[in-house]
Amino acid sequence: MKITSMFAVAALVVPAFYCFSQETETIEIPETEAVTEVVSETAAEITEAVAEVAEAAAEVAEVAEAAAEVAEAAEEVIFEVAEAAEEVIFEEVIIDDDDSVLFFAVNFDVASATLNDDGSKLTKNAVFIPEIKAEAVICESTSLTLGLWANYDLSEGRSNYAKRDSCLTEIDLSAGLSFNFSENFNMSGEFRSYQYFNLDWKTDNLLAFDVNTKCSGLELGLQYEYMTSGDAKKNMAIMPYAQYGIMLCEKSALSVDFGMKPVFVVVDDGGSAWTACVIGAKVNMGQFYVYGKYYAQMCDSLYTDAMHKDVNAVFGAGYGIKF
Repeated sequence: MKITSMFAVAALVVPAFYCFSQETETIEIPETEAVTEVVSETAAEITEAVAEVAEAAAEVAEVAEAAAEVAEAAEEVIFEVAEAAEEVIFEEVIIDDDDSVLFFAVNFDVASATLNDDGSKLTKNAVFIPEIKAEAVICESTSLTLGLWANYDLSEGRSNYAKRDSCLTEIDLSAGLSFNFSENFNMSGEFRSYQYFNLDWKTDNLLAFDVNTKCSGLELGLQYEYMTSGDAKKNMAIMPYAQYGIMLCEKSALSVDFGMKPVFVVVDDGGSAWTACVIGAKVNMGQFYVYGKYYAQMCDSLYTDAMHKDVNAVFGAGYGIKF
């Protein structure tokens, strides 16, 4: 009975286990194939997507490279344009600002007396001397110059040469050309007219020329004057000169200038002589300056002692502006 039961149980269990095994295998096999297929498809899609991304990245890289080339070319063009513009602007600045297409200089001096370069007196009393100069640049190395200079007697007795009670003794007008061949070499020529409003002198008209060169603060030059009309008509004056400037303090624009100018005069009747030597010093501080000049008489064959005895030195101070 027990044996029969065991066989019966076995007979029931074995087929059931077999059926369970068969069902399990039948179920697992389809699921594995489906997953594999899905994974394969997904991997293929991912691979395709990665390939598309890589292709797009390659295209982007090509575009970026092209953009970099365009940027580099644009940078070169901009640099060339900027360089050309800078050259044009620099040239305009050199002509318009540094060389000054048009500028004016105004000076106001108060001096103890007024003497001519040859040592002869104009005014032995204190004077006020205004001066205006204008310069217009015609081209890079040539300028047109205009000038006005006046001598105003400040004393109560006026000048010894005044023919009526007036303070204004002389006004000088000038017009000329200046040639700047280089930074250190210049030439100029002027026509000047000396107007003696209150003196018993005729108007003097003359031609004046100047050649000078500069080197390390030293300026050497030669001036020549020829009287075309007036009391001293056909007289000539030759004046070599030397000036030396020293900058003492750049911050305060403090400088000192020293100068010497001997004067050789040739008169119409054939006489000639070294009449005087002007020795001077000037201290500049910004727009203000003070100066002193000594007129050493070299010969009295043309100008007598009486023309030099009253005054042989001049001291003055002034203020100058440029615009």
